[in-house]
Amino acid sequence: MVGLIEGMVYAHKAGLDLGVYLDVISTGASGSKSLDLYGQWKLKRDFEAGFCVNHFVKGLGICLRECEKMGIVLPALVLA
Repeated sequence: MVGLIEGMVYAHKAGLDLGVYLDVISTGASGSKSLDLYGQWKLKRDFEAGFCVNHFVKGLGICLRECEKMGIVLPALVLA
């Protein structure tokens, strides 16, 4: 999600049409279901959470505790 939003900010600041930008990057290797779903929502400035955030945060906490028990660090998980 962060990459999608940063890409949209970059495209906007570069003067690109965001609808065209999303169409172009959604094909090929950079395409994904998340891009298809969330790109259009963000283009419409819909920032409503698409999933119950409380459950998501709870799941992240469980993952972090399990990683600590196993002695591993997952940097992206820590940032989330």
